[in-house]
Amino acid sequence: MKSIKYNLVKASMPTLADKGKYLAQVQLRGSLGFDEMADRILAQGSCVTKPDILAVFENLAMALETAVLEGYRVNFGGVFDMFPSIRGTFDSLTAPFDASVHSADVRARCGSRIRSAVMANAAVERVYESKPAPTLLAYRDLTRGTTDTWVTPAGVGTLDGLLLRFDPEAADEGVFFVPVAGGEEHRASLMQRNKPKELVFVVPHTLTLGATYHLEVRARLRGGETLRVGRLPATLDVDNNQP
Repeated sequence: MKSIKYNLVKASMPTLADKGKYLAQVQLRGSLGFDEMADRILAQGSCVTKPDILAVFENLAMALETAVLEGYRVNFGGVFDMFPSIRGTFDSLTAPFDASVHSADVRARCGSRIRSAVMANAAVERVYESKPAPTLLAYRDLTRGTTDTWVTPAGVGTLDGLLLRFDPEAADEGVFFVPVAGGEEHRASLMQRNKPKELVFVVPHTLTLGATYHLEVRARLRGGETLRVGRLPATLDVDNNQP
């Protein structure tokens, strides 16, 4: 069983910082979607086909949407607890809902089954990170609809993570595709979104068919002088059969 990796960071809350306390910060391995979870179910020995599993996932998502929209709380077998909520404050008991200051939302909590299993069985491993760097959690290829597997040259990709924003005017900062086998790296020059938690960009059309790439984000954080590099844990393949 893989361990849950963590590093320690100095507590920012005054009541803890004044006492010199540190908190654990979990280092996520990545992000899993419908496709990856279907593969895990199959690996457990399920006799149901992957298309059937994905169809059930999609139907479940639709059923959750309608249930919450109808005002129900959904307790899904100790896996999660999902319920609707209203954002915003009201000035009086008779104040109406105002869409300019109020909004409907949904909240979710981890269920008792998953929480109990993690608390009883998790193995943890400390890692040491003295300097912050971009953290890449999940790459989604919008052309193929996949996560952390394929990349489509000239297609649109989205990258989720932390501390991702970079200076697009700096030639050594940005999103880079680095060949696993060595060779020329490719920088994504067309950015549609450049935010700390999300990057949306056009994949370089120069990627080699059949090659495998590391995905990196390079940035100087918070106006610093040192270039920091973060790499997606998974590698990305370019399909030989792409047009």
